[in-house]
Order: sequence, then C-alpha cells, then structure tokens
Amino acid sequence: MRMIDRFNVVSRYVATSIVTEPDVARRKKIMSEWIEIAQLCRTPLNNLNGVHEIVGGLSSAAVHRLKRTKELMSKRVVQLHEELDELMSPRNGMYRLRQHLQQVDPPCIPYIGLYFTDLVFLDDGAPDTWRGTAMVNFAKCRRIAEVIMEIGTYQQQPYAIRPVQYLLHHLSSSQMTVLDDNQQFAASLKIEPRVRT
Repeated sequence: MRMIDRFNVVSRYVATSIVTEPDVARRKKIMSEWIEIAQLCRTPLNNLNGVHEIVGGLSSAAVHRLKRTKELMSKRVVQLHEELDELMSPRNGMYRLRQHLQQVDPPCIPYIGLYFTDLVFLDDGAPDTWRGTAMVNFAKCRRIAEVIMEIGTYQQQPYAIRPVQYLLHHLSSSQMTVLDDNQQFAASLKIEPRVRT
C-alpha cells in the first residue's frame, strides 16, 4: 500500500508543480524537465514505476489541458513525451511495457500496478479448486508464483547509487506539497483560462 500511496503523491506533485507556476515560460520549462526526468527514469535507471508516476502527473486533466504551455515545448521534448505515453499506455494489457520489461537488465523498478493487475486477474479469473473438487488448482498457484518470481528477478541486483540527502528530505511525503484533483484543475483554469468561442 505504501508504494501505491507514494505513486499517487508523486503524480500529484508533478501536476502541482506545473499548475502552480503562473509564468508560461517557466511552466514550460518545468513540464519539459519532468519529461526529461521520466526519460532518465526509463534509461538508464530502469525505474518504470517512476516513469509511470511522472507520466500520470503529466496526464492529469489539469495538466493535459494546458495547450499554451505545450505549444512552447520543443519538438524533441514533445516526441519524448509521446514515446513515454506510449510505453505506459494501458492498451492491449500494457503490451508495450511488457515488451520493454523483457529487454531490461536488472536492476529495475517495474511498474508495480502491472503486476497487481495480473495477480488480481489470476486470483479472480481461476477457481481455487480444480473443477469443483476439493483439490487445489495448482495451475493457478503456479501462474501466481511465476508473476511473483518475475518481480523478484528485478530485485537480484542492487542499484549503485549514492543517496543525496537533500533530495531524500525534499522527496519525503511530508515535504511534498500537493494539491488534490479539484485544486489542481482550479489552478490550471487560473493560469490558462478556458477560451470562449
């Protein structure tokens, strides 16, 4: 649960950092930097959960509607954002992300939601017992074990990264100011009002 809570805090932090910036040039810079950070999370860090956190914040309704801000972004950054969106797309059972994970060398922090979805599907989609008998459905147990073992493969090799205390302190949940979805959308409307036609 802590990982899910952290995911939500980071996604809201990304969106909040963008929609609370009143200057469009600085807002474009912040949005572009988040896209660059997401790319660094993808390669070389293999932190796909971090990529999804950032893409989630960029995809929020409050950020998605900021057309003037996006018009100022470079073509390279826009293309990079599109690539990251495609990688994290839920289409076809997150096919692109699954493909990417097959090519990743550990260490890796996979998007854990992918595995939660698989585990729920396996648990709900197959009976616990074999064809109405009292015998355990070992096929179901085996598939669940395979998913769990796949997660474990990414934990076999540690990251060789030294902690930066300033960043750790800043990124602790208590230090991250985040707005809820309604507050984000109100801030978004304030910085880029709806255009009446």
